[in-house]
Amino acid sequence: LLSAPESPESIAVYFGQNVKAQLAAKTVFGLAHRHGDILREGWKNILDCMLQLFRAKLLPEILVKVEDFVNPTGRISLVQEEPVVAQRADTGVLSSFYSYFALTETNQQRGPSPEEQEATRQARCCLEECHVENLITESKFLRVDSLQELIKALIFASRYPEVTDSMNGSHCEEEAAGLAAVFYLELLIKVILQNRDRISPFWQGIRDHLYSLIVNANDNTFLVERAVVGLLRLAIRLLRREEIASQVLNSL
Repeated sequence: LLSAPESPESIAVYFGQNVKAQLAAKTVFGLAHRHGDILREGWKNILDCMLQLFRAKLLPEILVKVEDFVNPTGRISLVQEEPVVAQRADTGVLSSFYSYFALTETNQQRGPSPEEQEATRQARCCLEECHVENLITESKFLRVDSLQELIKALIFASRYPEVTDSMNGSHCEEEAAGLAAVFYLELLIKVILQNRDRISPFWQGIRDHLYSLIVNANDNTFLVERAVVGLLRLAIRLLRREEIASQVLNSL
């Protein structure tokens, strides 16, 4: 997964065509399910793989659909669809030639081949067997020290992405980094909610992280929005717990 092509849409195809990669994924996630209690720094590698699966749009809906207070459905998807580019209504011979060749090229690029569709199907079948979502939903069964390492890894991964130097990076790379931070932040919120009965020792670090995301906000409004929504979601659940209610209220 980590050596797959940079293009997100190619990850599913390459993964679905590579039997060794699928066996490796099943082994890694199987070990994580059975021996998550002894994972420490290894959580970072697991999260790296999950990010690649997110970019390839292979993760189950439970990990990419998140709660929202503004959307009428009450949920939004972190998977962003490709924007449709509006075409100008230019006239003239040259623009007609351009439109013809551009449309031909677009049609060639659009739509996977039957082989690619089958590879993507194989990738999805493999991921269904891996049950990646259980690593998050069943984090409540982790030992405290392993849970602490998972939370630490998620906090580090969901930090506000540094602004890429205009000479070294592109706007698309900055957007990808921001979306990765949002993905990890949503996983962090899910883990906290699964472990709300024993979150007191970790709350200070979580509070500081959310504070940093919200107060030090720059241009990445989506990450800030999700940080605010995440804080409110946590408050709704955690204010009911006497041992941590005052800390959560102070955080708000």
